[in-house]
Amino acid sequence: MKKLLLIFLAFISAGFTFAQKLEKVAPKIIIVGLGEKNPYFDELLFPHLYFYYTPALKIDYGQAKTVSLDTVAVLNLDYKPKNLVYSGEPKYIEVFSRKDDPLQLFLLFDKNGYCYTYGYKLDKDDMGARKCENGEFLLDNLVKVVKKGKAVKKSKKSFVLEKTKSLVGNKLDNFPIQNQKGDKFELQSVMGKKGSLVVFFNLPSTIDIRPLSKENRKLMSKKEIQLANERQAIAERSTDILRELEKQFFNLKVK
Repeated sequence: MKKLLLIFLAFISAGFTFAQKLEKVAPKIIIVGLGEKNPYFDELLFPHLYFYYTPALKIDYGQAKTVSLDTVAVLNLDYKPKNLVYSGEPKYIEVFSRKDDPLQLFLLFDKNGYCYTYGYKLDKDDMGARKCENGEFLLDNLVKVVKKGKAVKKSKKSFVLEKTKSLVGNKLDNFPIQNQKGDKFELQSVMGKKGSLVVFFNLPSTIDIRPLSKENRKLMSKKEIQLANERQAIAERSTDILRELEKQFFNLKVK
């Protein structure tokens, strides 16, 4: 019984350690918005994150090909991030999406811009406890990359788009991005000197996510208000990962 209690306490202590230490090993966090930027999205709400977009990447939202995305039916039935279909540049996202959901992916790069490891589903309560491809917790990888400055061993084999694991030890070249002003970059050129964590998100560019004022609500029908609420719900779901990153790495709560 005593042994089980000690194991339980050790487990709780480890969880507490994960949650508390992310601030001390925060890398440069690069947020890549898949597709065009939503004109109503305010990046300033997330001051510690670096935002870039991929307007040359086309996204198929299902019925949105023939019906405006800005309808209740499409918002309710078709906007399911895991079902989005990508085409165009960066080619890496198009190829990766054929087998998996890029919105679930995170990539950790070392100080030299080489992929150290990667993993999935970062938007959970304790990001530090997320297991990475190399079998280690994200927190432990960040300690090595950010705090200790460890660099991954360069791979002798080139990165193959169809094989995600082959990215480890390689650079992710030919990955065009743009900042909010439209200035063009390559992902490699914006990497941090102490390591970078790359996370993806998608907020459809065609929907108006501005909150409604009380005055506007009085002038709208129930259907119009419902539509506006649907837009807000999409915006919240799409940006949950950003709020979690600010909260867990920088202790900043974004409403």
